[in-house]
Amino acid sequence: VTLTPRVPRRSSTSAPAPSWCRHDGTMVRGHAKEVAQKKAQKKADERNKANNRQAGDDKKTKKALTCKICFASMIGEKALREHYVSKHDGKEFKPAEYGL
Repeated sequence: VTLTPRVPRRSSTSAPAPSWCRHDGTMVRGHAKEVAQKKAQKKADERNKANNRQAGDDKKTKKALTCKICFASMIGEKALREHYVSKHDGKEFKPAEYGL
């Protein structure tokens, strides 16, 4: 039977290990998990901030419109025109009805 050598313990002259370290210097899983969660949250916040800026610009410049036939809400004339073509094939889209 082959035995693996033990990891030497810290000597008493060195500084004590932080509370999130084991005696052999490896991190405890709880702390590593906390660090990983904070890092992932920061990355997600940055990504969402960039996405919200882009989406917010579109919503501010375009007017929200409601279909007079089925009362579906859309943002912008282009979306409403596409809606008429796909959902109300026999009807004609009249921009004047929507103040466009």
